[in-house]
Amino acid sequence: MERKTRVYVAGKLNDDAVGYLHNVHQMMETAETVRLAGFSVFIPAIDLLCGIKHGYSSYQEYFDNGQPWLMAADAVFLVPGWESSKGTAEEIATAESLGIPVFKELSELIAAEVDGLQRTFVDEYNLTEETDKEEVEATEDEITITNTKNAV
Repeated sequence: MERKTRVYVAGKLNDDAVGYLHNVHQMMETAETVRLAGFSVFIPAIDLLCGIKHGYSSYQEYFDNGQPWLMAADAVFLVPGWESSKGTAEEIATAESLGIPVFKELSELIAAEVDGLQRTFVDEYNLTEETDKEEVEATEDEITITNTKNAV
């Protein structure tokens, strides 16, 4: 199986109850568009279901759960309307501090993919052609390199 570029979809969520549900809908619609363009997506809005099931009681519980996924992403894609979201601004700052590119337009994300978006992450850890195109997985505390036969 070929490794797909991992895209963290960021956008405004906090709002009143109806606004929150509208924002979740918009985030999921945007993520589906990105997924259909050939990317693997992570949608922080899916934490809504975990919060309902497990009773998350604070914004920080939701926010903190998505951050390791953000740190493992190859790219961040912004949902329209993100500009008023403090959380999204924090996510952009985190991505930029880690060298993860942030995109507002799908066409720019696709162009970056063609230009080797995954290569940026691989090059950061000095992997070479001789490493059998090793896949790099980022966790909060460490970097793990596992051998795969997939092309990067």
